[in-house]
Amino acid sequence: MFVRDNLNWINRVLDDSSYGDEAVNRFLKQHATRHVAPLLALIRQADKTAQAAKNVPIQRFVFLMSSVNGPMITGDHLIGCGLWPSEFEGQFAPQILSDEAIKQRIDWAFAALFPDAAQAPESN
Repeated sequence: MFVRDNLNWINRVLDDSSYGDEAVNRFLKQHATRHVAPLLALIRQADKTAQAAKNVPIQRFVFLMSSVNGPMITGDHLIGCGLWPSEFEGQFAPQILSDEAIKQRIDWAFAALFPDAAQAPESN
């Protein structure tokens, strides 16, 4: 739940990276990429056990990352800019940041990508 626990820092790093900060981009290449291989391994494991969506692994990887982390990053950014919808006031933490909400998005993402699988593959 690293993304949730470090939203301010992540938004700052992404902002600096988008402006081409070389030190930040070097840091991201060195550290953030370590999460790619384990997630791709999970996707390949699910391919073996389920009737997987027939997309290339990178599309499934990006879909998983954006569907799970996107709401946290985007929501935090909208709140910081004062653009969070007033009708959702007070709902960000329980509906987006809670362990239950994150697990629900993971389940939804794997259900969409691997409809014949009962649940997401277990990580070793």
